[in-house]
Amino acid sequence: MDVIRMVSFNQGDVLFLLSEIAWAAYALIGAKVMGHMSVLSATGWSGFLGAISVWLYGMATGSFHLVTLTGGLWLSFFYIVLFGGILAMLFWNLGLHNTGPSLTAIFPNIMPLIGMLGAVICFHETIGLLELAGAAAIFTGVYLTIHFGKR
Repeated sequence: MDVIRMVSFNQGDVLFLLSEIAWAAYALIGAKVMGHMSVLSATGWSGFLGAISVWLYGMATGSFHLVTLTGGLWLSFFYIVLFGGILAMLFWNLGLHNTGPSLTAIFPNIMPLIGMLGAVICFHETIGLLELAGAAAIFTGVYLTIHFGKR
């Protein structure tokens, strides 16, 4: 019990925990909402409400600042919005709609593998034994979770 009382959390720990709770709530609520509207509509509304909440947070904390984007920054901005925002959320919502929150929640575990693949393709990084062992552990965990849940 003394160990629990002595644990300290910094602001990042608390924000990380809150974001995980929010993501779980999003998955559960999203599955119900998509029973009443299309996946595309649910994605649009979640993006709109997310943008409003981020703007409100920025205004409330004084961290909202308008910046001028030029040249390559516009390209980067559109890349992030399209692939990291719209398409990522659309595919997530399609998975959520088609398989449900329990099965869909397994697949973010594959994200480090996508990052590793991106590092190899974009930055010519090398994959060592440690990375291969980590990838094997991730695939094994995803496989066991999917197939154990069917029994």
